Amino acid sequence: MRRVYDNFLHTEDFNTLVEGITDQSFPWHARLGAANAEDKEPAFSNVLWAEFGPTCQQIELVMPILKKLKLTCVVRVKANLDLPNKNGKVLEPESFHVDTTVHPPGLWTMVLYLNDCNGATIFEKDMAPVRSKANRAVIFPSHMRHSGCHQTDTPFRYVININFVAEKVPEGGREF
Repeated sequence: MRRVYDNFLHTEDFNTLVEGITDQSFPWHARLGAANAEDKEPAFSNVLWAEFGPTCQQIELVMPILKKLKLTCVVRVKANLDLPNKNGKVLEPESFHVDTTVHPPGLWTMVLYLNDCNGATIFEKDMAPVRSKANRAVIFPSHMRHSGCHQTDTPFRYVININFVAEKVPEGGREF
């Protein structure tokens, strides 16, 4: 089951989140590979919450998301900043992956898009894309292999990636 939610957060909460993540003072960390080092493409991220709790003060930016999810446990919260696809190809997956090594029932992955662009998240199972649209979220079981697709039409693509445990996903949205 995958669900897509448009206008996931209240406008004020969403605007505060975007302002904080896109602010020049936000601490981005450079690495090779968006999903893994085999990708060899530069990527930027910040893990705001790891297995044992918050890792930095910027976790406050995502608290409205965590409250809305009505979760039992947060596994990881990560902010990602993607650079444009150098090949100029739209919907070109990087490498399919899962975010966690175990997949018990009730473990979910969520991607919240912070800006409009032609990037996407694509699923290996059926190559179905979820396009990046500001304040759109997609939630799916953690075992589903997926990939980010870098944009070609904007300098940056911003997403929040959350792995969490919950009995059920929020009401609303549409299944696909």
